[in-house]
Amino acid sequence: DAAIEAQPGCVKALYRRAKARTASVSSGTTEIALAQRDLALCVEIEPANRGIGRFLVAQGAAWAKKKWSHYRVDGVDLANKDALNEATRLRRDHFLRIQGFDVAYADVQHLKGNVQPGKVGDVLDSWNTEKVQFVEILEAAQMLQQADQNLAEQEVKLRKEEEKVTKFKREDSGLRFTITCLVAFTVFQAGLLIWIATHR
Repeated sequence: DAAIEAQPGCVKALYRRAKARTASVSSGTTEIALAQRDLALCVEIEPANRGIGRFLVAQGAAWAKKKWSHYRVDGVDLANKDALNEATRLRRDHFLRIQGFDVAYADVQHLKGNVQPGKVGDVLDSWNTEKVQFVEILEAAQMLQQADQNLAEQEVKLRKEEEKVTKFKREDSGLRFTITCLVAFTVFQAGLLIWIATHR
């Protein structure tokens, strides 16, 4: 919470808080609802980062299946505002189906959709492991150390390039001064020659 207060738009902090809220078996509906709110903020901040949504739904499904796998999941009508175009509708339907929900439409235009009733035990608790993965603390520390090392190397390279640019600027200034002096000397010589030629 402190990290989110410091950086309200930090997707990583929101994701970690949502993950913590769904991690415990004792998490209640309030924690799940708060985790969903955090998820909604994540997707709002970074719309392309869809892996977080599937991960959190999978965590919620795994949590619910531990105690209430025989419970019934009520069907729900799908809002048209969530599918303003065909691509958005297909993405939403794919998300629901891949988690084990059955999506049906009452019309050919796919305007009146609903999620069919089912059981908690039928909801899938899988997610896209290419986008979201569990990372051990030591592995995370190694990754951070490697990233820090790469950053330090990039800073060294950048410093060298800046030194080269500064050197070229100095050389360029020196060349400009030399050329200006040569031009002035040439103009002076030309003027002197003209003066000598006209005063003989």
